[in-house]
Amino acid sequence: LQKKCSRLTMFGALFLMIIAIIPTLLLKVLNITVLSAFGPTSILIMISVSIEIADQLDSLMIMRNHKGFLN
Repeated sequence: LQKKCSRLTMFGALFLMIIAIIPTLLLKVLNITVLSAFGPTSILIMISVSIEIADQLDSLMIMRNHKGFLN
């Protein structure tokens, strides 16, 4: 169990490192000033919000098509 937790932590840390480095690299390599507003934290927040919205829409569609136990 400890080995699996260590692997999961390592992959999560690598993912966060890549997310943190990509905007900086794109800003320096492509010289795009628009990307300066999108830092790593805002990218993670946008991804989290979009996943949450998708989950909420999925739940809404399931509730809409489900007649329930009482009917």
